[in-house]
Amino acid sequence: MVPGSEMVNTVETFYRDFECSLENFSLFTGEAGAVFIQSLSGLTGNTADMDPALFSSIRQNIDHIIKVVENSDDIEFNHCSGLSGIGWLMAFLCEKNMLDESYHPLLKDIDVFLTKALDYYFARSEYDLLFGYLGIGIYFLRRKVRRGNVCRIINHLREKAERIGNEWLWRRYSANDSTAIYDMGLAHGNAGILYFLGKCYQAGIKKKECRQMARGIIRFYLNKADGAETLNGACFPHSIPCAEYGKTPQKSFSRLAWCYGDLGVLYTLYTVTEWLDLNGSLKQHLLSMLIQSSKRLTYDQTGINEISVCHGTSGAGLLFLLPYDCTGEVAFKIAASHWLRESVLLLEQKKERLFKKRIESNDEFSGHYDLLNGLSGCAVLLLIQQYPDMLRCHSDLLEALFLG
Repeated sequence: MVPGSEMVNTVETFYRDFECSLENFSLFTGEAGAVFIQSLSGLTGNTADMDPALFSSIRQNIDHIIKVVENSDDIEFNHCSGLSGIGWLMAFLCEKNMLDESYHPLLKDIDVFLTKALDYYFARSEYDLLFGYLGIGIYFLRRKVRRGNVCRIINHLREKAERIGNEWLWRRYSANDSTAIYDMGLAHGNAGILYFLGKCYQAGIKKKECRQMARGIIRFYLNKADGAETLNGACFPHSIPCAEYGKTPQKSFSRLAWCYGDLGVLYTLYTVTEWLDLNGSLKQHLLSMLIQSSKRLTYDQTGINEISVCHGTSGAGLLFLLPYDCTGEVAFKIAASHWLRESVLLLEQKKERLFKKRIESNDEFSGHYDLLNGLSGCAVLLLIQQYPDMLRCHSDLLEALFLG
């Protein structure tokens, strides 16, 4: 039996009957993430044969989210907690024929709002995937409209890039003390830029410019991996202070996670290298680095002690399951199985609270249905493990977590 098979049944039942009731509508940190999982349960079979009750539930939940958005006085535009993520979900559901044409005018309105929002993020050079203009770019890539906006983002990246030798990199400012840093992570850093440029290259948009910048980012990471010194055997630190670039780095702890650390970074490097069809020796080198990272299993090595996709067991399981599906490398299967078992154990410990509606309880664990830190992220891992064909037939669903 696949580890967690019984829990998959519990998760599927919970999401098939899921009903939005809160005002937190966001994709990564709110109830829209739960609606995404609800739609995945429909993708485990033939969409045309989907239970009409599930279709109806998805539409009712989307209508609830739209109502909350329309009645809100303070809407954010970003992908994590704002309009970009909601629009991405609606576009995804329309493509899968789970929403009909009556939702298209609303998507056109979202196109207009997000086009205007780009200027706000450009002025602040807020580029990251979750809270900046790259996430809005992911929305427009999904929509396949207003491609001029995607070109504007590519041009802005090129304008703001720093070139050091053969490297291309971008700085941001630490949320803690406003220090200028080169952020190494997928969620907020240069790996996120690499992912976006790879998606644009795949879509045939400014391929020459995207390829040039992407190769420069890959060089940046490989150069840093050669001299990286971390406390737990990681290849990449969390970030590098711009003022210390080129100096011997201080030893630091680095996660094994989706958001930061080797796992999210190496998976992105490997995936984009494949998209750009770069030389085979580079792919093999990155694959070897990923295999080495699969051997980090303890808390002291990984910093993992909770269930989330962001920096927990679910993210680690998913990020080893995906390369195993592509390569058949046994080391990835072993690591994915380990983190899946850990996820199921944590889920069993907290299921009474995690599956409880937040409106019924003030418990801090209840009602955490979101993709980033809650139940929905774990559900992605469980469903893909249980239904491998879902990944192969609907690989674009990985875009929801910037993984495909």
